[in-house]
Amino acid sequence: MVRHLVTALTVLMAASASAQQSGRYMPVSDVKPGMQGLCRTVVTGTKIESIPIEVVGLIRGMRPGQTMILVRLKGPLIEKYRVAQGMSGSPIYINGRIVGALAFSWPFTNEALAGLTPIEDMLKLGANGQNAGRSDAVDLGASLVDPVARTDRWFERVETARPDDRNRVFEQLPLPFCVNGFTPEGLRELSRRMPGSRLSMLQGGGLGANVEDVQGLKLEPGSSVCIEVVRGDLSAYGIGTVTDVIGDRVLAMGHPMTNGGSVNLLMSTGYVQATVSRQDVSFKLGSPVKPVGTVLADENTGVMGRLGAIPKDRKSTRLNSS
Repeated sequence: MVRHLVTALTVLMAASASAQQSGRYMPVSDVKPGMQGLCRTVVTGTKIESIPIEVVGLIRGMRPGQTMILVRLKGPLIEKYRVAQGMSGSPIYINGRIVGALAFSWPFTNEALAGLTPIEDMLKLGANGQNAGRSDAVDLGASLVDPVARTDRWFERVETARPDDRNRVFEQLPLPFCVNGFTPEGLRELSRRMPGSRLSMLQGGGLGANVEDVQGLKLEPGSSVCIEVVRGDLSAYGIGTVTDVIGDRVLAMGHPMTNGGSVNLLMSTGYVQATVSRQDVSFKLGSPVKPVGTVLADENTGVMGRLGAIPKDRKSTRLNSS
């Protein structure tokens, strides 16, 4: 009798969770051209802006097994920056429901057209049971130049596209990847060893003394998130945007950082010092603020992390509740 009661309660709870989820998200099958919505992202600091969007259409089969939602972003902020690196993962809302994450665009566009990774694909992140992660300690030693050779294992090597190819390919937004503490020679060498990488190498920096207190920041849909590969005197981190937070589970980016699969990387809140306007693709320049969890999955449709534990010396250490 007790067993049947527990089973019935479990079914009811699952049905309730499914109903709540269906109200929170919009499936691709419900998306129609002409629908209006909002993109939530940070342009400067920590303030989450709401940018109007319009659905242009659906592109099926552009990538194997994936449907892409094509949208047009509008408004004064977009007229200045168009679709910027670092906006990857920005959630798109239609009728108050998340439909997907901004993840793709073209360089040198006259208007802000972007491709979305559907939220229903991102909800599957980390579903292979590999979310225990792996710790991959990085020791760059004392030299600012020699350790660059060791970073080959972090990044996928792909052939560099010709300039005319880039104008035709609807491509994943490169991820701003800030490197601090390297000499100019070290930064040039690191960039040289990463031809065609989907990471956009930038020379970054710390928050500085004049920034308001941001220690109370939390990850929420539209906020900036930093994925830290190296932390210390030398640091290296990617900057993206949170798509959604489900309990302690964080979905972000809408595309991979390095497509590393099961990973164990430090996840921190982020601060955007500026969004730099460029003719080809603008980019966000930012810094990590406070570690809040661990990225456990780096897959084709985005990254997934969990709040409350950070990787340390091949073990997970609980964060102080303060």
